[in-house]
Amino acid sequence: MPRLRVEADSLRQVFGHPEDTSIGWNISPERQQLISSLMTLGGFFGAALTGPAASLMGRKAALWWASLLCCASNVVMMTTTDIGGLYGGRLLNGLSTAMFITFSQLYIQASGPAPSASYVLTKCRRQRRQDIGV
Repeated sequence: MPRLRVEADSLRQVFGHPEDTSIGWNISPERQQLISSLMTLGGFFGAALTGPAASLMGRKAALWWASLLCCASNVVMMTTTDIGGLYGGRLLNGLSTAMFITFSQLYIQASGPAPSASYVLTKCRRQRRQDIGV
C-alpha cells in the first residue's frame, strides 16, 4: 500500500494544488470530473468512428490500431506533467477502448468456424447487450 500512496501523492502534486488537509494536496472537483469525462467522450467519438474505420482498414487492422493508440495514450498519461497532456491521453484512451469493444466482438464473430457460427453469434449478441446495459 505505501507504493500506491506515493503514486497518488505524486499525481496530486503534479495536477493538483496545495491544501490544508491531512494529505496536503488536492485536485479540484472540476478537474477530476473533466479527467473522468474525457474518456467517456473519447468512447463516444470512437464509437462513431468505428464504422468508417472498419470500412477503411478492416477489423483486424483496426484492432492493431486500437492497441497502438491505447499504448500511446498510456505513455502520454504516464509521462506528462501538463494537464493538457493528461486530458489528451484520456481522450485517446476512450477512442481506443471504443474500438476494442466494437472490433473485438466483430472479429471473434467473423473468425469463428462455420459449424459453430450461430453459437459464436449468440455469444457476441449477448455480450453486446451487456455492453449497453440491456
